Amino acid sequence: MRVYKRINDIYEVELPDCKRYFQFLQSDSSMLGGNVIAIFNNKYDKFESPSLDDIAKGAVEYYCHTNINLGVKLGLWKKYGNAPACSDLSDIYFKNYVDEELIGLKCWRVWRVNEEFMFFNELPARFKHSYSTLLFSPKSVYHKLKYGNFLGRDF
Repeated sequence: MRVYKRINDIYEVELPDCKRYFQFLQSDSSMLGGNVIAIFNNKYDKFESPSLDDIAKGAVEYYCHTNINLGVKLGLWKKYGNAPACSDLSDIYFKNYVDEELIGLKCWRVWRVNEEFMFFNELPARFKHSYSTLLFSPKSVYHKLKYGNFLGRDF
């Protein structure tokens, strides 16, 4: 199955009691080419068909990285449509903690989409509220949409 995705595509995730949506914003070469998505806050009734504009204007719960194509192939979500971007990524920072014993690296790395990492021994205050991310599996993103947290992670 070939999956065609375009920037600003919105995907629908059917959960047992509702539907939720996310938007594909950009691929991030800084994070292994992962697809940056905006997960929207709103939950919709299973029989509702919200407009693309209403979805894209909704509040964003979280920004993260995943593999959209794999999620489609696994049947975790399906393309719903395409709408103007919900967010300006130039204001969004991501962070994660690197703990690599083999090379003796223990630090925070912070970045914006497709930009170089900045490394810090201690996370500066201005980045405390940036989004913690990894390249999350589609199953972990589905878990976040269903339960509010990533599979096996406390971010």
